[in-house]
Amino acid sequence: MQLKLRNYIIAVIAVLVVLLGVMSWHQHGHFNRNTTVNGVAVGGMTVDQAYQKVKESTRANQVYINGRLVYQGKASASGITSADKSKFAAAQKEQRTFFPSSKKQNVNVMPSQLDDDQTALMRRAVYAETEKMNQGRRAPVDAYAELKNGTVSTVAAKKGNQYDVRDLIQQFNRQRANGTIRLTAHHTHPLTADSKTVQKEKAKLEALSKRKVTYKVEKESYHFSADDVITRATYQHGKYSFDTSAVKGRIAKIN
Repeated sequence: MQLKLRNYIIAVIAVLVVLLGVMSWHQHGHFNRNTTVNGVAVGGMTVDQAYQKVKESTRANQVYINGRLVYQGKASASGITSADKSKFAAAQKEQRTFFPSSKKQNVNVMPSQLDDDQTALMRRAVYAETEKMNQGRRAPVDAYAELKNGTVSTVAAKKGNQYDVRDLIQQFNRQRANGTIRLTAHHTHPLTADSKTVQKEKAKLEALSKRKVTYKVEKESYHFSADDVITRATYQHGKYSFDTSAVKGRIAKIN
């Protein structure tokens, strides 16, 4: 009885090893069933089969924003050539999983002969459409640091409802290998008071508030603190902006 049980266990293990070996071979040589390359379905195909299918496919040259068609170009060849064949092995590896997966995913393979003129027209259409979408909408206002009357504080951000064109272009650039590009518009978010950028501005102004300056007239020296000189200052985009009206009256008296 024990011998039969042991033989049964060995047989089960052997079958599992064979199944795992076959599965591993399949997973290393084939795309998962819901995988697309450049928007072309390649599920279950080998690297060579996927390469041939995508190479022979036609680019629709369409752009959608929020599901709405905003650009329709003339259909063109895929732009995939023999120089791109090795990229398909890398694409297969990128989507590879140990167990077969039904997850939907698209892997981009950049064609070596992508039509740059067509891509430029598609990108221009994204800019133009975003400009139309933003008509009548409010731009957000970033938070910023301010030195005023000797005190450094932050001015809160103001939300807007404009769409973020930079985000759309980033999405476009990531998808530009695809014949059909689908973009999702998001609102532009302002810099918040606790962002690294605003905290850096604040640190710059804190350092500025501690500085002193000496004004010399003939043999006489006059010492001023930042509070004496600066009524208001900001530091944005790497540049200081000053209102020094506080010191003008004192300089006039000295002179």
